[in-house]
Amino acid sequence: ACGAQMEKLKFGHRGGNQPVMNLVSRRVEITAQNHGFGLLFPSLGKLVPEFSGGETEHAADGDLRVWVRRGIAPVVMNERFGRIRLTHVNLNDGTAEGIQLLDAPCFSVQYHPEASPGPTDAHYLFTAFTRLMDGEENYLDIDTAKDRLQGWNFADNGSAATETEEN
Repeated sequence: ACGAQMEKLKFGHRGGNQPVMNLVSRRVEITAQNHGFGLLFPSLGKLVPEFSGGETEHAADGDLRVWVRRGIAPVVMNERFGRIRLTHVNLNDGTAEGIQLLDAPCFSVQYHPEASPGPTDAHYLFTAFTRLMDGEENYLDIDTAKDRLQGWNFADNGSAATETEEN
């Protein structure tokens, strides 16, 4: 992605229940994954201090959980694609799980939002995509707690059937 270097993960990310921190919303998502390689965020470019809590250097050990602890979604300057923000970090091993291009209409995650292991933790990504296609500038600025219940109908009898199941 964007000319980044990739690394072979020691164990890979397999199966469900992989915790990922969304650095934008500060919420943890439970994800489903199936990959053995990961993007090396520092290889995308130098940190932009004004968008990275004043930091100018990437962590020497490459563990991106430093951004989780600091509550910052850092931004780098990429020669070809401009500003790129780290949006998601794997909480098990501190690897990159998502990026957003700030100067182009593009974002990505490295897990399966359609798998819904949470059961709907990553539903907001589909809303973000439709907002991006509609040209909304802050398409990733979504109340994920509200969005993940979008379309669910909790009937008076306590069942959790969706509207589609009822129709």
